[in-house]
Amino acid sequence: FRSLSIVGLGGDEPHYLVITHSLLADHDLKIENNHAREDYRAFFGGSLRPDYMQRGLNGEIYSIHSPGLPALLLPGYALAGSRGALAIVCLLAALTALAIFDVAARIGGTGVAWATWLSVCLTVPFIPHAWAIYPEMAGAALVAWAIAWGTSPDRGSAGKWAARGLCLAALPWLHTKFVVFLAAITLALLVRLRGRIKESLALIAPIALSGIAWLAFFYVVYGRPDPEAPYGGYTDQFVRLVNIPRSILGIVFDQKFGLLVYAPVYAVAMIGAWLLL
Repeated sequence: FRSLSIVGLGGDEPHYLVITHSLLADHDLKIENNHAREDYRAFFGGSLRPDYMQRGLNGEIYSIHSPGLPALLLPGYALAGSRGALAIVCLLAALTALAIFDVAARIGGTGVAWATWLSVCLTVPFIPHAWAIYPEMAGAALVAWAIAWGTSPDRGSAGKWAARGLCLAALPWLHTKFVVFLAAITLALLVRLRGRIKESLALIAPIALSGIAWLAFFYVVYGRPDPEAPYGGYTDQFVRLVNIPRSILGIVFDQKFGLLVYAPVYAVAMIGAWLLL
């Protein structure tokens, strides 16, 4: 809350809250009227233009940002505005930290759990995402929970696995990039469930239905079932496979954004991953 009051919202944060406000006030995802009325003045001091690259088939403006996080923030925003939305993110961060501690304790004992919790939850990128209105913390919570499910001795009923599948089905709605996590996690959990057909189907069913609905959303709004549709021709020009090698190097070593520059403890994680293998 101190960060919100002193630093304020920046980057894409106010854009996510504009979508949340549209869901609350207009019950839709059309944001042009919300920007025209300057509804964002309740949580953002400057001028804010709609963040879009291509209008929908109906001529309306829909944000390039996914609607999953705004929908998740809706209860908090309805109760207490931007502070309520921030509280939802902080709650997700706390639950993520708890899952990380529990998994580490299950695998390595209490001492390992404390060391893991300190290493992950008090370093970049967990901080400052723990109080940033971005989809990363919601995605982190789902990934942490999935790892907890996969390492739990509790086999779980079909109903429980259906609920878990429903949670994981939210990943693409939070951000398109989380599809990669969804595929990897689903495969890992299916390996965990091998031989248990009923539970496996219970896990897959909500994920499949959500995936169909997700693609249908782009078809209805933009005329093609393509997650890149909101970006128009931007991805053809700038999102290329040739960028992957230097992008990976940048994520790890870049002096401004590199993980190991700000959280060198993750170098130990690389050694741990090798030992785990």
